[in-house]
Amino acid sequence: MEITCMLVPNYFFQLHEIRDPQINGKSVIIADRFSGVLDFSPEAASHGISYGLSLNDALALSSNSILVEPEYSYYEEQWNKTIGILAEYALVVENGGFGCAYMKLNIEEYKDHLDSIVLKKLNINWGVANGKFPSFVAALYASDNSFCKITSNLPDFLSPISIDVLPISLDIKQKLLSFGMSFLGDIAAQNLAPMEAQFGNTGRIIWSLSRGIDTNTLTPVTHPLIIEKTINFDSPSNDFKMLQLALYQVIKLAYVDNRLKGKFVRSAKLKAHVYGDSPYVVDVPFRRALGDYEKIFVITKMVLNRMKFTGPVESLSVEFKGITGEFAVQNNLFENLKNRANLNESINQLTVMSGNKVPIYKIKEVDKCSKHPEERYLLVEYDK
Repeated sequence: MEITCMLVPNYFFQLHEIRDPQINGKSVIIADRFSGVLDFSPEAASHGISYGLSLNDALALSSNSILVEPEYSYYEEQWNKTIGILAEYALVVENGGFGCAYMKLNIEEYKDHLDSIVLKKLNINWGVANGKFPSFVAALYASDNSFCKITSNLPDFLSPISIDVLPISLDIKQKLLSFGMSFLGDIAAQNLAPMEAQFGNTGRIIWSLSRGIDTNTLTPVTHPLIIEKTINFDSPSNDFKMLQLALYQVIKLAYVDNRLKGKFVRSAKLKAHVYGDSPYVVDVPFRRALGDYEKIFVITKMVLNRMKFTGPVESLSVEFKGITGEFAVQNNLFENLKNRANLNESINQLTVMSGNKVPIYKIKEVDKCSKHPEERYLLVEYDK
């Protein structure tokens, strides 16, 4: 099965570089006291900085580096947008973690479009091979903004590559090195039985991967539907009447989108891009899911009126989140289904408004025949 891997080297650093071009070409370390080094610039790598180093060790190696604090919510927001873009083009997309995704996509056909229009700000490596692991290695060894396609002679391609690319623990890697197996070709040259005897099921897996055999299928990503619409002004303005009119138009524009047809919205995010300043962003949760853009406008307009801008506004955006389907009328025929649906909707609404998972539990029967009363029922989360 031919799989395409998208790999974004130094993903966190690239995001910061997009937002602050002045750090381009400088030694930058993204780290904190608890997680250590999460990412770094190519210049920092030349000083010996690597993933997992403690903050103190990293600063000892490169004391003149610029230290940047991680912004996890920013990384997640940007990566979710990237995954959403890929999902529009690929039949199946699997999220491999920040900066890595697997998909069924003819990259030769779509690469130029994705690179130049959609993902133009990122340096991306693309790898194509018959399997997830080979495609990852192909992307790892592709040059910036290009793709490497390996669909034949996989064992020859993998043979000189270090065992560091294998998805195994450091202990197993050290054990492999103690046996003189530094490259994938060293593992592929072994018989399967001794590898299984020494490493168990992991031995079979790494033996297969080293020979280019990877039968793992893609796990399609599931991500919430988010719809964002923007209106750009011909000239920046802070006239609130004009801003209100623009807000009405952008909300109405969102409801023209077919993806919102017959749907309800639990929350919105209002973004005002101010000239010469960072964007103003305000979350607007609704007390209940709304399906009428007129009602959404009334609520968001009150939020807009309370916003104080330091300068004229260049553009106005509205992002709809927590989009849910309309309840079918047939549910009214079954009271239990209706009650359960209403309860689920209320829990989802509370989750959006609080920003955290709501601690609601239920009593579940696990062993009604147990002689111990405390073993008959269990308190579990409502959605379990």
